[in-house]
Amino acid sequence: MKKRCPSYYPLFQCTAASCRHSCCIGWEIDIDPQSAALYQSVSGLMGQELRRKIAWENPPHFRLTEDGRCPFLNEKGLCRLILEKGEGVLCQICAQHPRFHNRYGPLLESGLGLCCEEAGRLLFTHAPALLEEETPEEPSAPAPDWLPELLFVRETAFFLALESSYSIKERLSLLLCLGADVQDAMDEGDSPLQEALPYRAEDFRREALWELSGEAFDPGMLNSLLSFFESREPLDKAWPVRLAGIRENLGVLVPFRMLSEDGEAYERLIFYFLFRYLLASGEDGDILSKIKFAVAAVTVISLLDAQTRLETGGLSLENRVENARAFSSEAEYSPDTMEDFWNACWEEEFLSFSSLAGFCS
Repeated sequence: MKKRCPSYYPLFQCTAASCRHSCCIGWEIDIDPQSAALYQSVSGLMGQELRRKIAWENPPHFRLTEDGRCPFLNEKGLCRLILEKGEGVLCQICAQHPRFHNRYGPLLESGLGLCCEEAGRLLFTHAPALLEEETPEEPSAPAPDWLPELLFVRETAFFLALESSYSIKERLSLLLCLGADVQDAMDEGDSPLQEALPYRAEDFRREALWELSGEAFDPGMLNSLLSFFESREPLDKAWPVRLAGIRENLGVLVPFRMLSEDGEAYERLIFYFLFRYLLASGEDGDILSKIKFAVAAVTVISLLDAQTRLETGGLSLENRVENARAFSSEAEYSPDTMEDFWNACWEEEFLSFSSLAGFCS
């Protein structure tokens, strides 16, 4: 089996009490069956408290306090279960968060979700790169037929995302074109690789950008994109208020999105979204929506950045981390929002190829 992860993945360490947005606050924490069985067997006062503070439903989960905290999070922001029983007593989601793992036959890819501020710090301070290792001692599933070609498509997408001779808007435009061409090939049963190969050539890329030059920016479509995320059930009540403020001030903020000096920050975000989602299109046949999500995500985050600049006069690393974290928490970590987004990609005009290309004009 091959394992891949971002170069900064092994550096992650939970900041525990220093974290400003603890994952032990505001999230419903489901308990996996193995941990649930363990908690049933813990003896003493801790065992009694565990069983009393778990809702034994399907799936079982910790009963949050009135202010949304895990009942085992102490006043210092530390986990009492770890303090009293060690890290081995953590349920699976607590032990793994914010890590994610995607398996594609013989390939296992692991990353760090941007809903965690420490993951965001690592992302914004390390150049995009993947580590790979062979683990022959682990059983390896057969490779899906689509895997080699989609790996080439993703490598091409990475290449476009990191091509610094183009602006971020141009890179996103090229990614949209790549996604549309590969989607057409997949729909027709043709080779995705053959559609991706031309994007390695400079002349082809310039021609693709020239053909997109007629796509006009429509502020109404951008307003609809923001309204989409604003209207979902929020994790943080401040989230829809921020988006409403951006919508009210679009005329001022739009010129300050995806600025050239932010190139490295946004290319790292694009790399993250491509790494996390693009290969899943081999299973559902929908590569264009994965690229649309990357474009939409970077567009919204860049507007959050522009709003921060307007309000504070600058944009620090911590500002970048917070804006990316807020979007990730409200979008990526809401299954309902993500499901609605995938459906909207094929149903809503503001997520059409033309509208998204206009956002990048």
